[in-house]
Amino acid sequence: MTKIFLKEGKTDFLSSRRSWFFTNERLNNFLKNSFTHEDKLKKVLAVGGSGDFIFNLTSLLNIEKIDICDTEITAISVIDLKTALFKEFNRIEMAKIYSNFEINNKNKIYLKINRHLHPASRHIFENIFSHCQNNNFLKCLKKSKFWHKDSFFPGKHQNDYILYLASPEGFKRMLNHLDKINIFQEDLIKTLILFKENYYDLIYVSNVLDGKSYCENKNLYLNILKQSLKRNAHLLLATCCHPSKIKKTLENIGLKLDKEELHKFKLIDSLKGHYNYSFLLFKNI
Repeated sequence: MTKIFLKEGKTDFLSSRRSWFFTNERLNNFLKNSFTHEDKLKKVLAVGGSGDFIFNLTSLLNIEKIDICDTEITAISVIDLKTALFKEFNRIEMAKIYSNFEINNKNKIYLKINRHLHPASRHIFENIFSHCQNNNFLKCLKKSKFWHKDSFFPGKHQNDYILYLASPEGFKRMLNHLDKINIFQEDLIKTLILFKENYYDLIYVSNVLDGKSYCENKNLYLNILKQSLKRNAHLLLATCCHPSKIKKTLENIGLKLDKEELHKFKLIDSLKGHYNYSFLLFKNI
């Protein structure tokens, strides 16, 4: 069973910053070209990414321990929601739930998954569904405005974005990892203090380095990330910024660029819901 560790005290989700329901970074091909079944990734940490990174990665690889770190309760709740959905619906049913904004399925779905949700997540979704006049499950989530509206776009374009629905084998492999997930509602630095140095085989950071609102002290952040990696382990970054500065900074602290996929911002793509992130994969040498 997925374990969720929330900050002490009552969490006010109404004051939370908007999160992503689906990530739309088009990372799948980069993942498939970067990792194979032969890679031994025992411990993985994902910072941000709305959980889809972990679900996509575990559809490809067998991993022993999975940690997810995010400060926003809305981001954590959507991971919890998806996990609950996976326990009740098969791959074909999930594909329909993710893509259909028309059928009246709100009550039917929520009655099935309610018992699987963490109390904090249940509080959020009961508030959403009780106040939503529409009877469509996905449309109520989108109308709640707790998640960016364009982050629902990938649900209609699953082949491009949602790797864990691509094959029965990948979906089954992902399901086998659900009880290995630990979710921490905390700042990354405070989360990493919980673990020893040289701990992770892979750390994924989703856009956290793109602005001070996510990362006030970039140098401290990066040095702690490096200390948390095993020797020859990987740091995978998704960024919408120009990657040259990030590459130079990471190389200066002893991380070697292993692979990259660069994309420039395109206004037309952004209007369609696509975000042209670049992907940088570093090795801790």
